[in-house]
Amino acid sequence: MKSTYILIMLAFLSCNSKIRQQNYPVLKNDTTTNKSEDEYFSYDDEYPKNTVIKYEDFTIEILNYQVQNEVNELEIKDTLALEEWIGSNLINRKINIKTPHKKLKFIIEYSFNDLIEEQYDNSRSKDFEKWERTRNRWEGFTPYQKIEELGKNEFKFPNIEWWDYCEKLRKKELSLKDTLVNLSGEADNIATLIYKEKPALHSVENIFIKITVIKKNKKSIKYLKIITSKGC
Repeated sequence: MKSTYILIMLAFLSCNSKIRQQNYPVLKNDTTTNKSEDEYFSYDDEYPKNTVIKYEDFTIEILNYQVQNEVNELEIKDTLALEEWIGSNLINRKINIKTPHKKLKFIIEYSFNDLIEEQYDNSRSKDFEKWERTRNRWEGFTPYQKIEELGKNEFKFPNIEWWDYCEKLRKKELSLKDTLVNLSGEADNIATLIYKEKPALHSVENIFIKITVIKKNKKSIKYLKIITSKGC
């Protein structure tokens, strides 16, 4: 049932992205800095350095990008969830598609799924579970935007810090005020905005990669749900 809900939501977003696109600034590669491809990346020898997913008609490979899933053991469905390895992310990652079918064409797009959640303050509420059921919470998706194509079936994820981009976007879109309330303990608990008159945290939870396959004017779509790394 949960997977069905996700597919319905993704289809809805896809259908409405063109209508909503005009309300959002287009993300472009950051050309003001010369960030190396590995600047935001750390490797772990226990996992493959590249993430490779084999579909029936093509294989998609994300270079220098690790996930915690055993990809070969996953059931390849229309929506595939991948959990980033700690320290890994998509900034500047090259995405290659390999296929024996020369007439297949591909479009790759991305969307951010972000959250705004009221900050927990144990000095005000000792019953966390009770508080959590009623906390202020907002969830959103950005419209899909195309990933830069370097050559035939070769793409590159934008050189952007999406967490900063999305937070600024939501502050402007929802007319939210800035704040800085650090109640961190064993985990980060830093409110950076005011939502419904209370300090709140912003986070990018997932990045959805949409792969449109075009064959003889017919389209099929696959999704990668990237669960973003939040550190240790």
